[in-house]
Amino acid sequence: MTDPSEQNSSPAEALEALRGAREAIADRVAEGSWAYDLTYAVLVGVMVASQAAPRPFDAVLLIGSAVVLGLMLRRWQARKGMMLTGLGSRRARWVAIGVGVISAGAIVAGLVARRTFDMPEVALYLAPIAAVAALAASRLWLKVYRAEMRAGA
Repeated sequence: MTDPSEQNSSPAEALEALRGAREAIADRVAEGSWAYDLTYAVLVGVMVASQAAPRPFDAVLLIGSAVVLGLMLRRWQARKGMMLTGLGSRRARWVAIGVGVISAGAIVAGLVARRTFDMPEVALYLAPIAAVAALAASRLWLKVYRAEMRAGA
């Protein structure tokens, strides 16, 4: 591999090479994204629904889902050769933060409904809503991330 400063390329050629690399990254991120997004959404739904389970199964389901999510992220990183946390790009980070707030809010709402009001079924109603929101937000995140990569933002 040669040092880019030693090459005799014009600034326009260098910019085009950079643009091509960013495009390749955006495409690599999108490969297999539906399977990842669906699995992610199911895990979010299980985390929310876990609040309806009796003790200690609520903690087992919640922690188990978080562990599976972490393993899924590690597998994705190994397959793609890069790590994306969702917070790296400017506009896409707000989508990631939003889905995190929604997911955490649904988990807390289910917990409060069960422990304070003895209404564990609330978590079961919130679970599919949170899963659909996680799926929609994950797809939106990918769209925003790819647009940012292509625009060079």
